[in-house]
Amino acid sequence: MKIRGKKFISLGLATMITMSTCSVFANTANGFKDVPSNHWAKQYIDSVSKEGLFTGYENNIFKPEESISRSQVIILLTRLVKPDQGEVNQAKIKYESALTKAFVPEWAKAEIASALSRGIIQESELSTLFNKDGSQPKAIRSEVCKYLTRVLGLENEAKSKTTFNLPFKDSEKIKKDDMPYISIMSEKKIINGDSNGNFNPNNSLTRSEMAKVLSVANDYRKGNTTTPGVTTQVKGTIYSIINNATNSNEMYLTIRDTNYNLVGYTINTNTKFYIDNKTTSINDFAKDMEVTLEVTQDKKVVSMKTDSITEDYEGTVYGVSTSDNTMTVEYKISKNSDKTERKTFKVDSNAKIKIDGKTGYLKNISKGDSVEITVVNTKITDIDVDSKNKEIEGVIKEIEYKKETILTIKGDDKETYKYPVKNKATIKRNRKTASIDDLRRGDEVEITVEDDEITEIYAESVDKDDKGTITGMKYTSSGVQITISNNDDDESSYYISKGARVSIDGERKSTSDIKLGQYVELEIEGEEVVSVKASEVSVNDSVTGIIEYINKNAEVVTVLSIDSGNKKEVQVSLYDANIIDSKGNTVRFSSLKEGDTVTVVGNHDGRILNAATAIVLSYKK
Repeated sequence: MKIRGKKFISLGLATMITMSTCSVFANTANGFKDVPSNHWAKQYIDSVSKEGLFTGYENNIFKPEESISRSQVIILLTRLVKPDQGEVNQAKIKYESALTKAFVPEWAKAEIASALSRGIIQESELSTLFNKDGSQPKAIRSEVCKYLTRVLGLENEAKSKTTFNLPFKDSEKIKKDDMPYISIMSEKKIINGDSNGNFNPNNSLTRSEMAKVLSVANDYRKGNTTTPGVTTQVKGTIYSIINNATNSNEMYLTIRDTNYNLVGYTINTNTKFYIDNKTTSINDFAKDMEVTLEVTQDKKVVSMKTDSITEDYEGTVYGVSTSDNTMTVEYKISKNSDKTERKTFKVDSNAKIKIDGKTGYLKNISKGDSVEITVVNTKITDIDVDSKNKEIEGVIKEIEYKKETILTIKGDDKETYKYPVKNKATIKRNRKTASIDDLRRGDEVEITVEDDEITEIYAESVDKDDKGTITGMKYTSSGVQITISNNDDDESSYYISKGARVSIDGERKSTSDIKLGQYVELEIEGEEVVSVKASEVSVNDSVTGIIEYINKNAEVVTVLSIDSGNKKEVQVSLYDANIIDSKGNTVRFSSLKEGDTVTVVGNHDGRILNAATAIVLSYKK
């Protein structure tokens, strides 16, 4: 008797043959020898055999009552979606390692890989298909409902349900996780219970029962994939996008859905793409992007949407590929952690690239360079690189003599750079071989930096002369700094270099002999004095001695000066004077004490010395 209209089944599967090249299609004209005309599943067996979905054994037999394994169920259901050879090849390459690890034999790899690509089975479920000895665990009825739900594109609908009214007497035997799948299959009339009203979730299935499942599922799929306008919304994260090797108009998209399952879909020329509700292309989508899909029942993507996400990363360049326009960055996972991660990004074709402050290209970026990037939707849009190897032109602003010598350079680009000088670095000054001690603040330099160390220095001195009266002295970690005032009362400050030539009234002296009030002629290289010619004869008057008395109201002190053994009292007005200590720090008049030792420079009007500058050399103990 022929049955027309909707088909109801008692769910079951059976062990099919090993899917090897020895399986053959049935002679559908005469049927299988072991499936008589009055067999309850004959029409289903003939139907799926005719369509090439289910094959028999040699000698034209089907073995309808033989049990079926999980792996064989997966292979049969994969045949429902009819993946083309390009998709099969791509999937097999992609999942080869996982398949081998799960003991999947060579004859089953192509279709199991396609099932993974299409989301019929998850990678976490691979290990349940084959045992290490090659044996195949039997499929049970509850599992088949899960696989059927996925292949028919109903998993999201199934999992959206919060209540389940199962029409089976043994519903209490059904696991909670299996209820969504069994419920949707019952609701869609794809399965039903046995003659006693039981579902028997843990029972195995026969080949004849599987033939009916496959036939009904095939009819359902045909009836629902051709309905125009029927789509389902799916959300997830892009896992991979692969070109179809045999059809340039198609791509294979795999996403990890909200249940952390990998599900495969097909993108074609009709698929629409949107970012921030603006039309774009597949080229703007990449791995790890969160997307919302509109898909048909046969898993074709109608539209793919996402919202822009902007991220900033700071770290070190681990690798650059100009062939596929990518950059791999190693960065700290948090500011308070030393643990790092590496991530590879696609570089946008319009990305703005700055290398050491100048416009550059991806090909000029090297492994080890420091980098800051801005990533929009997994694509790099801005790159700011500080090269580990670079050449800098500028002026020396500071020389620090520590465990290693450190130079601070003010670059011609207005940026400030600070690097240690490598041991045995090449140094030339004024075109002659030099040592680090020959360099001066203010020298114009060209330096080469490799791995964050200066390896080459080419310096040119900037020479000039100056003269005037010393009005200030400061002792710092960088050396002695003097301030002189010329005849126009213009003030300039200079550091006295190590090894500077010092003479006072024609006699060779040292830096420690230089004092306030001396008139000096200076030879300067850069910003450092290399020669000092001083005279005790000053254009101003000065006195050094101990404060004997302080008139706080008039801001006048009496200084006892001892010169060549002769004591002399000098009245000094400190009103409007610049009072500092030996380190250059400002001192208030009210802080002065009788017994303090001072040096005062100013003009004597015959009655009182009007101080311009006073330096407290030491305080009374």
